[in-house]
Amino acid sequence: MILSVILGMGISGFAQECPCVKTSVIGNDTSATFTHNNKVKSMPDTTIVLGSPVTLKTFTSVGKSTWFTLGSDSEITDLVVKPFVTTEFIVKSQLAGCPDAYDTVKIFVKRSSIGLDESINLSIFPNPTNGKLRINCKNKKIKKIEITDLNGKIIMQQKVFSNNPNQEINVAHLNSGMYFVRVTLSNNSSISKRILKN
Repeated sequence: MILSVILGMGISGFAQECPCVKTSVIGNDTSATFTHNNKVKSMPDTTIVLGSPVTLKTFTSVGKSTWFTLGSDSEITDLVVKPFVTTEFIVKSQLAGCPDAYDTVKIFVKRSSIGLDESINLSIFPNPTNGKLRINCKNKKIKKIEITDLNGKIIMQQKVFSNNPNQEINVAHLNSGMYFVRVTLSNNSSISKRILKN
């Protein structure tokens, strides 16, 4: 009886001190796995219309949760994102003494006939680029040009005040990496294309 009380106190103290607990505390089962109470559950996969914002949400998180884009180690600080292509996001939960827990959510981007004209003949070159980008639209006038990062955050924008279908924007000051060029046309339709800045 005394031994069981002491063991109970020891196990209970261990569980409070460290959130990771061996499934077989008593005995010699060295193959027993660890269980831990660090859990995280993100929002379900979501579909948005091109150009629409969506808020990344964590439904359950025991530890401190942080968000990332799949393939990037840069933390997303603004959880209102506006991806232009289908993108997978990762949420990580960190809890002292436990392994990190992860969950993913995929944001599917649907192209809509509203605000987007698939017949637009738009070219952006050179791509990859070291500096200036030339943008040409054969059948529409260009109204505005925006450069965004992969999370949809606007890095720079340029309004167009001429009727010239050939425009130029200088991206030499941007860090190397992948960006999107979003071109808004005179009929308020828009189209986005991915570019690589060397």
